[in-house]
Amino acid sequence: MQGAHSLRGYVALSELLGSLEKEQLREYYNKANIALGSLYEKNSEVKNYVDQDSSLAVLKEVQYA
Repeated sequence: MQGAHSLRGYVALSELLGSLEKEQLREYYNKANIALGSLYEKNSEVKNYVDQDSSLAVLKEVQYA
């Protein structure tokens, strides 16, 4: 479950970068969300963990490119 626990750190970083106005950081934020979404969609262990934890619900709402 190590991947799922480290997922919280990625979500927190993603939210922090998303709150900043600089264009380069916004690009990193978008890339992080795409990577998180890919992990969520492709890894059943992570998907189950996210589905059970309401604080990670943001991953289900992200629009993936």
